[in-house]
Formats: sequence, C-alpha cells, structure tokens
Amino acid sequence: ALTVVGAGFANQTEVKAADDHPGAVAARNDVLSGFSVPGNVWYRQHQEIGKLKSEKEELETELQEKEQELKNLKDNVEKR
Repeated sequence: ALTVVGAGFANQTEVKAADDHPGAVAARNDVLSGFSVPGNVWYRQHQEIGKLKSEKEELETELQEKEQELKNLKDNVEKR
C-alpha cells in the first residue's frame, strides 16, 4: 500500500510505503533475504568503518586546530 503525500507542488510529492502492513513486511523480508552478507565481509566493513570514523575525528580535530591557528595569526596581523 502506498500513500502519496503532496505539498501542492509536483516536485515536492513523496511516496511512502505503509511499513506496518503485514504483506509489505513479508515482501521486504523475502527480498532482503536474498541479500545476505557473509560474516567475514561484514566484519571487514565494520572494521573499515570504525577506522574511517576515527580518522575523520582526527582530521576534524586537526582542522579545528589549524583554523584556530589561522585566527590567531590574523588577530596578530590586525594588532600591528
């Protein structure tokens, strides 16, 4: 079952599936059961995601430090 939600403009129309309908749940489960991922592949992906998240946090911290350093340099130049 689909519900069309519109806001008056054609480009803002959404189509949403009724998630609680038993037939929709069964169909989704049937489709997804064919897309299982082997455990070792999932684990490698999980590790890679963790590594990338950690690297991202480090880079964000480094960026904040560099931005603060730049701000301090600009402030020093303006004081002269």
